Amino acid sequence: MLAGRDKKAEEYLNYFSPEGGEKIQFNEVLRQAILEGDRQAAAGRLKELLKDERPALDIINSAVIPALDRVGKEYNKKHIFLPQLIESAEVVEKVMGKIKLN
Repeated sequence: MLAGRDKKAEEYLNYFSPEGGEKIQFNEVLRQAILEGDRQAAAGRLKELLKDERPALDIINSAVIPALDRVGKEYNKKHIFLPQLIESAEVVEKVMGKIKLN
């Protein structure tokens, strides 16, 4: 992680998590991509989740809604500003569109 080889700490979480890491990775990677407004990371992770036949409702409840909630709280605290809020909303729009197509 510190050397930049495991940027989202997925390998670390998978190795050391008492839950086996899958639940943490499943939730956190997509959630973080939404928070950062990272369309590519969100699209890539969503593609993996849909390929693994993860239920759409699980994706929405475990990643999308908590990310939107946090973005709203950060915006209200003035920790992020309108451009970041819009980026996150656009990522969610793309994610929801892809979920709807499947």
